[in-house]
Amino acid sequence: MHLIVGMPAYTNSVKMNTFNSLFFDLLKLATNGWTIEIINTISGAEIDTIRNKFVSYLASHEKADELLMVDDDVCWHRDDVLRLLAADIDTTRDIIGGLYPKRSEFIEYPFDPLKDDQGGMRVDPNNGLIECRHMPAGFMRVPKGTAKHLIEEHPELQYDAVFSDMEPQGYPVYSLFEKIWEHNEVTGMKQRSSEDVSFCKRVTAAGGSIYCHPDIAMGHVGHKCFKGVAPRGNRPEYNHESTS
Repeated sequence: MHLIVGMPAYTNSVKMNTFNSLFFDLLKLATNGWTIEIINTISGAEIDTIRNKFVSYLASHEKADELLMVDDDVCWHRDDVLRLLAADIDTTRDIIGGLYPKRSEFIEYPFDPLKDDQGGMRVDPNNGLIECRHMPAGFMRVPKGTAKHLIEEHPELQYDAVFSDMEPQGYPVYSLFEKIWEHNEVTGMKQRSSEDVSFCKRVTAAGGSIYCHPDIAMGHVGHKCFKGVAPRGNRPEYNHESTS
């Protein structure tokens, strides 16, 4: 089995937490017979363009079986990549990912789970995975069969991509990820949805399912600035205001 690891690296660097998580799991995959190809030198500010190249490259690759998209600021527990690859999904239609929180003081997860009859998150009885409408693509497994199926469904999305001399060349690229405008039923106004949302919508429209692995717990690494006012005179208090 051949795994492509696609890591957007706009700053050409990666967080140590991410490196540690990825290093251990890739080493274990290699000892289990997997061959691994890492694409982490693609730089650019447009994340949708980068993700489009990853999925399109997978579809055109003769030997590749799976794509793992990993953002350069997420981390996970040991063996979680193996859990993701071992998950029982339809490798011709579905995708699956691990869920990580937003980088904020209040823990919030940017996904939209389907609901069961009791109003809780819907769990597929066949594989024990959480079913979603959409989820972030920063720790996502895309099987080659799913990538090829999406491209077959959307030949009109091929576009003239620009490649740097540090990335694979000469394969057709499709705009499966793109920011979209949607109608907000609460405000009655248009809202801008992310490229991850549009990709998930295309997966479900093509007959696939979006799964979140319930046994994967993740971190999202960021920066925090602690601001303070030094004590002086009759003002010994500190201002502990922080921003994330």
